[in-house]
Amino acid sequence: MKSRKAVFVNPSRITTGSAFVMPAAQATLAGAVPGSLDIELDVVDEAIERFDPMLINAGDIVCVSALTNNVREAYRVARQAKERGATTVLGGPHPTLLPSEAIRYGADAVVRGDGDTIIGRVLEDCITGRIPVCRVYQDPSGQPFRVSGEQMAYPRLDLMKMDRYVAASLRSAQGCREHCSFCTVPVISGHAVRDRSVEVVAREVRELYRRKIRFVIWGADNLVQYPRSLVESARPAERAVFEAERERSLKFFRRFGELTGDERVWGFAQLTLRLHDDPEMLRALSHDGAICAALFGIESVDPAALKRMAKQWNGTRDEIVEKVRRIQHGGIHVLGSMIVGLPTDTPETMEAMRKFAVESGMSVAQFPIYEVLPGSPDYAQAKRELAERKASAQNLPIYSRETQVPRVRLLRDEYWLESDTSPHLEHPHLSIAEIRKQGQKSWRYFYRLRFLFGNGIRYRWPVRRTAVYALVCKAFATFYGGAVGLSADSVRVGNASFMMRKLMAAAAWGMRKIPPPSRVSCVATGDDKQVAALNTQAS
Repeated sequence: MKSRKAVFVNPSRITTGSAFVMPAAQATLAGAVPGSLDIELDVVDEAIERFDPMLINAGDIVCVSALTNNVREAYRVARQAKERGATTVLGGPHPTLLPSEAIRYGADAVVRGDGDTIIGRVLEDCITGRIPVCRVYQDPSGQPFRVSGEQMAYPRLDLMKMDRYVAASLRSAQGCREHCSFCTVPVISGHAVRDRSVEVVAREVRELYRRKIRFVIWGADNLVQYPRSLVESARPAERAVFEAERERSLKFFRRFGELTGDERVWGFAQLTLRLHDDPEMLRALSHDGAICAALFGIESVDPAALKRMAKQWNGTRDEIVEKVRRIQHGGIHVLGSMIVGLPTDTPETMEAMRKFAVESGMSVAQFPIYEVLPGSPDYAQAKRELAERKASAQNLPIYSRETQVPRVRLLRDEYWLESDTSPHLEHPHLSIAEIRKQGQKSWRYFYRLRFLFGNGIRYRWPVRRTAVYALVCKAFATFYGGAVGLSADSVRVGNASFMMRKLMAAAAWGMRKIPPPSRVSCVATGDDKQVAALNTQAS
């Protein structure tokens, strides 16, 4: 028996015993630990089971990954581990952005960015007591670690309780070329996209298949960076490069289909609406990649909101409806993500948004509440204006003096450390209570059983598949509704009621019963006139 252990923890606000998505970070970091280290490895996902500090001994190492929305739980785990004499290492998006805060709240060391190539050294330093004085591990340039696709570690799936999950996270690429104002990904992962090889990705999918997983979440912030519309609109100097990147994506998924063969699983990805006019890419994704659904960041149908977020390329309301229709006819269900409480929002724009969600025909929708996250341009602006207000002791206008564009006002910083739910943002038009009410109303409006079963008819699904779809949708809305949406399975708000646990378990059971995909398109859409009629009735 080994003398000490390293425990990789995924913190969560509540524990239900089962979860939609198996997190990737913990198993990946465990897979990156060199075999030469004399240390036992373990993984704790608090969505499945609570972290038990009584199982931690002096000299053990507890590594915790944290987002902003669950960082308080990460600090709780770190505190409990230190009380047992363990060394604590924090990483993930939030500690990457705010390493000094993580140290202040119990981290003996912080890893900024990808830990694949450095975790072995970190554990060795913890064992030998050679943690750097600064206590921060980062690239020599001062940026977060950003490993290449070849350096991305293969996960230790044997450490995960696979039968407790509906789907597994599949780390396929990192980085995003977009510049959305509310997003932190470019700051953490950079704009350059780093891909794992198709051989390694296919190998992991085959292993997941053998472990009875039938759904995977492709862990790329934008799985296809260069669809046809972007290639055609590129400047002449860039067009050849963009075309080569697009062709590389096509080859990736065609080869992926060959390598996975009969050991295929359904895939869920994150894509952009730019794919709407690229039927060749849509076919490669749905036919060869078995991508049956994807999250599309629609964000809003209000032109002013899209301009503010630098996402004008999404198009007008009618253009977005047409793009959703084309993507779904191309073989991929659309999970539209629409933000509630944007600075330009009013009750009228939010009502229009939820009606659009139904009328567009998208299969799934989420309505996360707008937040300013550390590392995003929106947060930087809000924090700068908060400092200006404090310095001038004046209540500066809530509209930008330069552009007269409405904006939210940050009332206090480090709101994520607070246990209360008092508002930390001031909206130009709405109270926070009204925003939350509108968010809940949007979730309830979309996830009516009448609409969900109407979708089953529209896709010409058998009754059993329609029932599973409705059950999973209800579980999704119950689990994520009113909070952050499907951004992280470890971030949930509220208590795990008996009914929530049962609904989650039933949804997991139903999805495991769905057979694996064959090499055909996974969306069978009905006649356009029938679709329009069903959507009108559901509205």
